[in-house]
Amino acid sequence: MLMVESVLNTMTYLSAFILTYFSVFLILVYFDKKEYIQTYKGKKVWEPTVSVVIPCYNEEKEIGKCIQSVLNSNYPKEKLQIIVVDDCSKDNSFQEAKKYESKGVIVCQTPKNTGCAAGSKNYGVKLATGEILGFLDSDSFVEPDTLRKMLPFFEERDVGSVTPSVRILNPKNIMEQFQCIEYEVVIFLRRLLMAIDAVYVTPGPFSLFTREAFEETGGFDESSITEDHEIALSIQSKGYKIKSTFDANVHTIPPNTIPLWIMQRTRWLRGGVYNRWKYKYLINLSKWGDFGFMALTLDMILIIPIMMLLITPILRFLLYDHWMERIGLLSVFYSVDALWYIGFAISVISILWLYNVWSTMKNYAPKYKISWYIWPSYLFVYGISMSYVWLFVIWKEITRQKKGWDTR
Repeated sequence: MLMVESVLNTMTYLSAFILTYFSVFLILVYFDKKEYIQTYKGKKVWEPTVSVVIPCYNEEKEIGKCIQSVLNSNYPKEKLQIIVVDDCSKDNSFQEAKKYESKGVIVCQTPKNTGCAAGSKNYGVKLATGEILGFLDSDSFVEPDTLRKMLPFFEERDVGSVTPSVRILNPKNIMEQFQCIEYEVVIFLRRLLMAIDAVYVTPGPFSLFTREAFEETGGFDESSITEDHEIALSIQSKGYKIKSTFDANVHTIPPNTIPLWIMQRTRWLRGGVYNRWKYKYLINLSKWGDFGFMALTLDMILIIPIMMLLITPILRFLLYDHWMERIGLLSVFYSVDALWYIGFAISVISILWLYNVWSTMKNYAPKYKISWYIWPSYLFVYGISMSYVWLFVIWKEITRQKKGWDTR
């Protein structure tokens, strides 16, 4: 029992150290690059030809609105090409998209179902003629000025991709409100990572690429179920940078039930594991610096302490000789030790961090209606629940379940 207790103590303190280290690292980056993070927008006035590829699978209800949102862009029509690629949908997505051919939209269908968004995107690129290539999910919608706000970020020659501000469209129920806060935090974090050239995802809802950078990567990896993550790692590995915006809004429809949310997040995490293994050579501080360290280790390392901090108290409770005595209010006071204060400090930092993020993002985000109880629940329930999604990831790997679109 003493050995078990020693192992649990070691793992718990190590987990607390990792969480504290990353928290302090990100805070230091923020204060060091604060002005750049909050104000950089790019200055280049540029109107290149742009091709927007919209991969589609079973989105008959949303594909029309998606296409129309691009058509409404305040960008020269003669310089904007829209290509819709239907991946042999089982509903009327293809027929709905065909209605927009009269407005100059190119609508095509893959010869057979590719089983992934990457296949449809690569198929559409074959028809693209633009200097800039954009990829827009069929359940997402750009604002009229989204393109114009993103293009100035290509002012540096080594910028290979620019990501927008992906936001939740009209959050209503609890799950959507949770994700609304999450997406705002992600936008802020991506800007922070941009300051150290460590952005490691080009979001599927919408991202822009220079043709040169895209072709150098060889396009989207059709074996990856998170192609937006894989191509970001590939682009960075080729020496290109990825920039992120605060106010080039793209609105997306999130999973609105727990099963759909689990399905989507399982795909994200599962794909992330494969991508990180593929690009494991990037973990080289002397060559790749902060990018390799943050892009390949941040999510994976953080999951270890989170899981340990969840599991260790349960194991302690079950392994304690007189565990029945641990039930009751007194156990709370008996368990207060140095680790408790570390955990308390991390909680305070998290609260202050979230407050700072939302204070910054409220200048850019729409006026969301978020219920008051969502905020504490997001910090202490929603965030932790992501850890348990790994159980589904492990199960899918053990049972070798087929990888598919699994969007929502």
